Amino acid sequence: MLTEQTPSSDLETALEINNVKVTGETKKHDDKTCMKSASEEETSKNVPTTEGTALQPKKTRITYSQIIKEGRRFNIDLVSKLLYSRGLLIDLLIKSNVSRYAEFKNITRILAFREGRVEQVPCSRADVFNSKQLTMVEKRMLMKFLTFCMEYEKHPEEYKAYEEITFSEYLKTQKLTPNLQYFVLHSIAMTSETASNTIDGLKATKNFLHCLGRYGNTPFLFPLYGQGELPQCFCSDSLPRNSSPSTKICFHQSSHFAWHFFQLTEHEFSPWMCAVFGGIYCLRHSVQCLVVDKESRKCKAIIDQFGQRIISKHFLVEDSYFSENTCSHVQYRQISRSVLITDRSILKTDSDQQISILTVPGEEPGTFAVRVIELCSSTMTCMKGTYLVHLTCTSSKTAREDLEPVVQKLFTPYPETETENEEVEKPRLLWALYFNMRDSSDVSRNSYNDLPSNVYVCSGPDSGLGNDNAVKQAETLFQLICPNEDFCPPPPNPEDIITDGDSLQSEASEASVILEANSETPKGSASLGNPEEASQ
Repeated sequence: MLTEQTPSSDLETALEINNVKVTGETKKHDDKTCMKSASEEETSKNVPTTEGTALQPKKTRITYSQIIKEGRRFNIDLVSKLLYSRGLLIDLLIKSNVSRYAEFKNITRILAFREGRVEQVPCSRADVFNSKQLTMVEKRMLMKFLTFCMEYEKHPEEYKAYEEITFSEYLKTQKLTPNLQYFVLHSIAMTSETASNTIDGLKATKNFLHCLGRYGNTPFLFPLYGQGELPQCFCSDSLPRNSSPSTKICFHQSSHFAWHFFQLTEHEFSPWMCAVFGGIYCLRHSVQCLVVDKESRKCKAIIDQFGQRIISKHFLVEDSYFSENTCSHVQYRQISRSVLITDRSILKTDSDQQISILTVPGEEPGTFAVRVIELCSSTMTCMKGTYLVHLTCTSSKTAREDLEPVVQKLFTPYPETETENEEVEKPRLLWALYFNMRDSSDVSRNSYNDLPSNVYVCSGPDSGLGNDNAVKQAETLFQLICPNEDFCPPPPNPEDIITDGDSLQSEASEASVILEANSETPKGSASLGNPEEASQ
């Protein structure tokens, strides 16, 4: 366990990072993802060594049947995110003490794809001066520019004249070599040549540098077992402890991943230590419709898949629960995603436990950069001997059309036949999945038709790397529903919790949440539509 490397308060040091030897334990989840492979042949051949006559066994090639056999070792997030070490979500985990339910690993490498090859990018001061990719002149130029970015607000004369141009054009005015411009644009600011202006690029660069050194040599953390662990952590220990018991009900999607942002936002409203204070979680329930009163135009209840009616004062939903008529004026963006399983890292080193992030710029004007996150087995998201690779970009076409050109550059297709002593420079692609996701993060509440005032909409995932949008949205919605409550207060010590069984029973009997077995929607009510089932 590593603690923060810079001085901080006791709360800040509560977040622990796991960089110790992995024991091989995995969590068991119910999700299953349909897989397709190019081959199911298992091979295990021995090849002679070049030294003497001794025989050295060749490394067994991973096959589709092995992946299926070890399927429970894979935890695949449909939303690919990392945590900035000084981001809002890290601060929230520390403040609320929810961090005690999760473990994290450092992202070990920032990579760049240039001139057809992958190389590591120096980002910390030590990395810059130890880098063999940069000349001494380039090292001094880079350090001077990064120092300026850390305090650019204090020197407006340096960038005011360039506010209207792109960040890429601004870098050309700073006497940086093409090599440095590429590193700063794609691997530090992590933007494309046309996506951001000068101010956005400077902010992104400052944020990257500000997060360096808190928990490691890169700005990013990744939770063991995947992003799906974070909403589960908030389920275990969530928020307003002054709420009356049995007044909050949260519905879980049947699949493990659900929507990360949906779950994170939703679970901010569950009572703190809900098992103690009477919170109810309905597992494997889906919402069939929302019941709206015709006179007050407020939502009165929901009907679940079993016809059970649940009454409440407030409802927080993701907009896929609404009917097409309710969303008829909503315009969504799309996210292109791909999940790959490979047999080795895209940049081979002495260690086989590297966690890397790579940005591949778009080749043609109007195309978006592709973000690649490569996870090793020590993240507990894949079996030993494999890597789990996530690709993400804003959609311009279908996911396969957007991402397959990048996949072909970085990986070798699995061969139908195997050749003796075959040497392949690029990692082998063992399994691939392409899909598009709807991005509703920028949709305004006013875009929905006839939305009841007590129904609160939280968005699905966005294409950004961090989680700040979800945290801001959760706090905004929380203040609308509980204006006098503190958002994510630190929990009390267990010995300070006093429970009165008699008073708890009386409060529970008077709770506002009423469960009624009723298979029919009452007359005089309107339905906003059926939910969309989460795709696996």
